[in-house]
Amino acid sequence: HLKDLRLALEPFRTDATISMLDFGCGCSPYRSLFPQATYHRADFEGYKGIDFKISETGRIGATNLMYDLVLSTQVLEHLDDVPVYLEECFRVIKPGGQLIVTTHGTFEDHACPFDFNRWTALGLRREIERAGFEVDLVQKLTTGPRALIFCVDHFFPKMLLPKKSSFGLVMRVVRRLWLHSRRIIQKQSDLHLRKHQVASESDQGHDFYIALLVKAHKPR
Repeated sequence: HLKDLRLALEPFRTDATISMLDFGCGCSPYRSLFPQATYHRADFEGYKGIDFKISETGRIGATNLMYDLVLSTQVLEHLDDVPVYLEECFRVIKPGGQLIVTTHGTFEDHACPFDFNRWTALGLRREIERAGFEVDLVQKLTTGPRALIFCVDHFFPKMLLPKKSSFGLVMRVVRRLWLHSRRIIQKQSDLHLRKHQVASESDQGHDFYIALLVKAHKPR
């Protein structure tokens, strides 16, 4: 899935000298995509090297109309008040500037420290449009059979199986075979399921997906 997420973000790579905000930055894993940018980072207190601390209300100290681009990767699911966060994105982006958001469609709970939300493509589009943005692109990431392989590979090792039952015995054998073959399965998934890495919102056969990407802009 992280490979698919990187693949989806790659088209936005630029050497332009833009001003941008990584809003909910964590360790800023995609900073290398914007090597010439004035790159500001915002997160909660405790993260090293941040330019802005996110307050309890979701606000930051950046001035209005400050950025050409706001990047938000795997942040929205952790927010208690998503509209306030998107309102803040809208406030700091220049007219004509861009917002790139990724978040989860289907995923396990992963609180850090909280985990509140999951979206459908239509629901995320609506949320971003309500904040005043015009949506240019919606993509589904890690979809269909590739999503199923990801889920099995992610959860199978963690499954608690009954010890004294034929079901438990069979599942242990299946799990052992899966773990033994996982690299081959992953390689074959990369080779044969490429169309399920990144799919357009309108593409058929992608109703089950791990994550979403939305690119939007602030009207001039």
